[in-house]
Amino acid sequence: MLKVLTRIKRVAYLFMVAWMLGVSNVILEETRMVHDTRSVIEQQEEVPDTDFDSEDLIL
Repeated sequence: MLKVLTRIKRVAYLFMVAWMLGVSNVILEETRMVHDTRSVIEQQEEVPDTDFDSEDLIL
């Protein structure tokens, strides 16, 4: 009888740990989704409008 209770306790512990791990992953994923700014911030390279000819560079 003691082995059966120990087995039930072990299985219940395993299910509780798996459930808590799943919940923590969901919370982490929601936090990333709310605070993720990588897709919003975009850096663009500024290119000058002036064109340089090869004649301008020769001294």
